[in-house]
Amino acid sequence: MRIPPAVRRAMVPLSIISVLVLVMFRSHFRDPAVEGTFVTARATYGGDSTSHYVMDSPTDVEVIRTDVHSDAAPLDDDAYPAVTSTTDSTTTILPSPTLLAKKKEDHPKHQNLTKELLGASVEELWSILQQEQWLREVDGHMQYRRNKVLDVCQRRKDSGYGISTNPSHVLYFKDNEIAWCPIYKAGSSNWKKYFSKISGVTKLCENIKKEGMFGTCLHNKLLRFQTNIRKVPNSTVTFMVVRHPYERVVSAFRDKVEPADKKVYYNSIGRFAKYKYRNVSLGEEERLKLLKDSDELVYRKRNRDINPLNPYENPLGPTFPEFAKAVLYDGRGDMHWASYQKWCAPCAFQPQVIVKFETLNIDNLYLLRRSGLNLEGFEAHSNPTKTGGTKQSTWKLHFEMLDKDLLDRFKAKYELDCELFEYDCDVSQFY
Repeated sequence: MRIPPAVRRAMVPLSIISVLVLVMFRSHFRDPAVEGTFVTARATYGGDSTSHYVMDSPTDVEVIRTDVHSDAAPLDDDAYPAVTSTTDSTTTILPSPTLLAKKKEDHPKHQNLTKELLGASVEELWSILQQEQWLREVDGHMQYRRNKVLDVCQRRKDSGYGISTNPSHVLYFKDNEIAWCPIYKAGSSNWKKYFSKISGVTKLCENIKKEGMFGTCLHNKLLRFQTNIRKVPNSTVTFMVVRHPYERVVSAFRDKVEPADKKVYYNSIGRFAKYKYRNVSLGEEERLKLLKDSDELVYRKRNRDINPLNPYENPLGPTFPEFAKAVLYDGRGDMHWASYQKWCAPCAFQPQVIVKFETLNIDNLYLLRRSGLNLEGFEAHSNPTKTGGTKQSTWKLHFEMLDKDLLDRFKAKYELDCELFEYDCDVSQFY
């Protein structure tokens, strides 16, 4: 069909306007000022739009016009939760399927960063992370970890699995625009010291000289920054540090409970565990007397050597099976072995940066770099415990002490944690 000349002349300015609009639209999402930085939004899980989600770059998203509400149709296994843009309440941003496929292919093993980074010192890492290509390398791994959390949370929600939606232990540092849900026995000491310094908390505790109380003071004073995640602005960088759940629980046992040198843990679980589960073939009255005698060593009421004939002093603290029974049968809980699901509710908190204990120094420095925090005042990880580090070989030796029922209960306790952060928690090898 031939188009009349008058119509063709009218179409020219319209075409020019269309091109200009397209250029403006693309330049908005390719703004070099925001390229490669965090773009935050909130994900919706069952009507609870309290979570955070980030994309590495505005060019890595597809924009879909839709409304987000609690009864939205469930996504399929390869999709991710609806994410509402912070600038337009009617625009949903989803990861590009091609990007997701690339990330899954590029990062089949989340913690296996390049050998160059793993072997570098802290100073070298900080210098390397100033280079864009290395920063992008770690960006890719962080994107993979975030996508994994989103994927697991969505599938669990769709299957009717109950997931916690209230991360009640979040510390929000408003001046630094960063929020942290601390997981204890997973490299938390470094961040506790760092945030204490930059927030002024360290000065409030500097006069405390009693052994062990300085760290307790820092912990208690930092609680003033505890907040509900719903009150944290979308522009905030959120993060948590994770570790293999079995390695973490063994580390907590070895540091807090086994030595029987911390009265608070002896009172809350150690004394109970060894009295209830240690096989002592004596009458109740005699057992209580021997238990009280062992208490004297813990409370330092008498300065004497361990009595080799007292079963409650050999060992003085509980064994790992005794500890495990108290935790799994009697519900003796603590923040040092609470599951990530219970303590931080990752499906609701949705950390933008997931630091892994296996690549701790790399991930910590990446977080400093991406969040605009200074390296000054941050200490590289060092093990502060008397028992030394707990590695894979160590926790496996402890798990070999457990019977099948205890092993299965540990697996059930940390099942979601293992799935969210891709840890192998199969216990059949110990049957």
